[in-house]
Amino acid sequence: QTKPERKKVDLLFVSMSQKAASDSDLSQLGGGSDSFWEVGNYKRVVKRIDDGAKLCDEIIQMASERADIEAKYAAKLMRWKKKWEETIEKGPEYGSMESAWKGATNEAERLAEIHSQMKEELLSQVAASFQHWKSEQYHKHFFNFKETKAAEDGFEKAQRPWAKRLAKVDKYRKLYHQHAKQAEQALKQANEAERDAAVSPEQCKKLKDRAEKARNVQCNTKARYCEKLRDIDSYNPTYVHDMEMEFTKCQQFERVRLDFFKTTILMYKRILDLSASSQFGNVYQDFQGVIDRTSSVEDLEWYSASKGAKMPMNWPKFEEFMGSGEEAQQGGGGDSQLAVARTDTSKYSPGTMRGGGGAEKPKISAPVNAGPPYGGQDESDDEFVEPPPVPVDFSDRSAGGVGGVAEECPVRALYDYDGQENDELSFNAGDVLTKLEDEDEQGWCKGRFNGKVGLYPANYVEPIY
Repeated sequence: QTKPERKKVDLLFVSMSQKAASDSDLSQLGGGSDSFWEVGNYKRVVKRIDDGAKLCDEIIQMASERADIEAKYAAKLMRWKKKWEETIEKGPEYGSMESAWKGATNEAERLAEIHSQMKEELLSQVAASFQHWKSEQYHKHFFNFKETKAAEDGFEKAQRPWAKRLAKVDKYRKLYHQHAKQAEQALKQANEAERDAAVSPEQCKKLKDRAEKARNVQCNTKARYCEKLRDIDSYNPTYVHDMEMEFTKCQQFERVRLDFFKTTILMYKRILDLSASSQFGNVYQDFQGVIDRTSSVEDLEWYSASKGAKMPMNWPKFEEFMGSGEEAQQGGGGDSQLAVARTDTSKYSPGTMRGGGGAEKPKISAPVNAGPPYGGQDESDDEFVEPPPVPVDFSDRSAGGVGGVAEECPVRALYDYDGQENDELSFNAGDVLTKLEDEDEQGWCKGRFNGKVGLYPANYVEPIY
């Protein structure tokens, strides 16, 4: 090539480089950049489709785990409610204050119902909605989804022509740089030989011819390099258009996912937002009402009339002797009449204060915690068998033992007994206990019942042979 031709190629190369730098990021970015337009970088856009399906699975798992938490909380509230409801029923609290205690257990029961409902809604509305939506949006295709395959094929088709042109540009760019380096080295050798007196004129001429030949190869490669740059530059608008079309499809698909996730997570929030629940508010309004209705005056008045100083009393009075004939007609002697008169106070008993109906049956002198004897004895409403008295001397309890060590043997309870101290056993008539130690001087035995070791009155049980 002549010098004017070489100069023209150089100017064209500079012009093409400047145009590529100003008009297209594709030429500005080198290989390996993070730009979406680089070959293969569309794959992260395609991966987002797979990520959407994975996110569906994860949010389904999240909602299911939260539903499990709600279910366990509801179950724990119900166990707590049952425990304390029984404790209150058996305890000494009474009147409207007892109702306030029960208001706390009712609050737990109603709250458990709310959380059980939350659990059902989380599964039936949130988790099920995500599962159904995923099955409609993502369709299996061998090892991935059809939507993923379609997006990947679309991007690959749009990028393949541009990628081929880019490969040619890279090829001639490398060749041009290689030939330019060879021409530079050849020219350097020729100049050094010309300054060296030891080099013959013929050798200098050969080195100059070699440098000129390398320069011509460099110029030819440069021209091909510029040609490939013009080709890819002219194709860039088509490449950008086709890639943007595929990217827009992916954006639209992702927008559907984001909008659905937003709607369903709002549903999730609505289910869990107790502050906006009228049902939740009513629980505590009713609880407040129960507390407001408590009255110490009424409770004390009831207790005085039922258990205290305002109870009626059949004071002893003179009763005339009745003849034997009259006694027979009346069904018994004077002592029987007196006994009936002195014990007929059941009408003052608060039958409804514990939630039950009817009056309490009078008990002659049996301990409060003792029940009827176990066995085949026929009982009626007018009879009550008094159990033996409970030992009252507890002076030796802290010593750790009660009586002498005996061989373990089963015994059966004859009466109900509620332990009055932490180290005492509670049982019902007919229960079978295990005797561990013999009776001590105060009348107590050491035994085991329902896994607990404690003391019980020796005269409340009988051995089983």
